[in-house]
Amino acid sequence: MRNRILGLAAGLTTLGLAGCDSPEQVYHAGQDHALYDMSRSALPYSPPAEPAPAPPPLDQERTQEIAPDTPATGAQYIAYTHLYGLSFQPGGAEAAMDTHRERCREAGPAVCQIRSANARTDRNQYFSATLQLRAVPSWIASFRADLQGETEAGGGRITTQTSNATDLTSPILDTEARLTAKRQLRDRLTALLEHENASVEELVQLERELSRVQGDIESSEAQLEAMRARVSMSTLNLNYSTERPPVSNGAFAPVGEALSNSVRNFSSALGDVITFLVFLIPWLVVIIPGGWLALQALRRIFRRRIK
Repeated sequence: MRNRILGLAAGLTTLGLAGCDSPEQVYHAGQDHALYDMSRSALPYSPPAEPAPAPPPLDQERTQEIAPDTPATGAQYIAYTHLYGLSFQPGGAEAAMDTHRERCREAGPAVCQIRSANARTDRNQYFSATLQLRAVPSWIASFRADLQGETEAGGGRITTQTSNATDLTSPILDTEARLTAKRQLRDRLTALLEHENASVEELVQLERELSRVQGDIESSEAQLEAMRARVSMSTLNLNYSTERPPVSNGAFAPVGEALSNSVRNFSSALGDVITFLVFLIPWLVVIIPGGWLALQALRRIFRRRIK
């Protein structure tokens, strides 16, 4: 009896692993008919579920009318990422970023989430920033529809606009199939634990195998949840920058540039001299008295040699 239960547990584990690669072959992949009959006799019979009806075909015109951020029917899972580059006059980029960030906060975390926000101002007081948002497709669509008008009203313009789509249909369906096979294996191992004639050693091995399968199930559930979250909420990246004044190309532009560089170079050299003096002054307290004492000693030696 002991060998029979252990053999059945090992057979179910092999069947579960085979089912992870092909859920339709859970009962037959790599197993003989004797093990299959024994597993059926040890467990209560459950009638197979009826196959789900095939989704109705979509005509070409209706497919083209589907919104770009809404997954089409027929189990399609698409994750969208949008990128916009916005350029403003001085002071406009900061205001636009604050407006967009506040608009996301007002929508609430269930609709829009701020993933990251970075801003910097260089020595010439030019502002640049990035803002990454994750939001439901309907909010993203409304935001994108209003972005052009809001940017122009704030004295800016859209310099970059890109949209990328990542098809997660195959990974999601594959993970769902593997998860179904692992859950079936867990149910069968749980049923074996309730066997009245199982020994302590057999129960320990079954519980160890059941714990491993449960860990695989939780890992697959986490991966599936992460992929579904990418589909349910699109990503929006916004880059803000301040427009720089155009460079003059007049006849005296090189002269002005040379004068500007001369002043800059003179200031840099003067700074180096000041740095050197600040470094040297503390040492003068030691060098001057030491030099005077050394000079006096040399004079005495010279006088003695003359005498």
